[in-house]
Amino acid sequence: AAWIRLRHGQQSSAEEMREFCGAKLSHFKIPRYIRFVDNFPMTVTGKIQKFQMRMQMLESMDASATDEK
Repeated sequence: AAWIRLRHGQQSSAEEMREFCGAKLSHFKIPRYIRFVDNFPMTVTGKIQKFQMRMQMLESMDASATDEK
């Protein structure tokens, strides 16, 4: 999974990101899930909380799997 924060005024799509990665990375390194966010979950000291990102991705994947059933 990849979380991407675009600069102000920029636009992109998940497919564009996969195409970009495909030109730069091996096929197995291309992220399967791409999420565009405004902000990352941060600690008080300004570090990104990767465990929070992981939990949010799992919750959204569980919700989408439930919606498909």
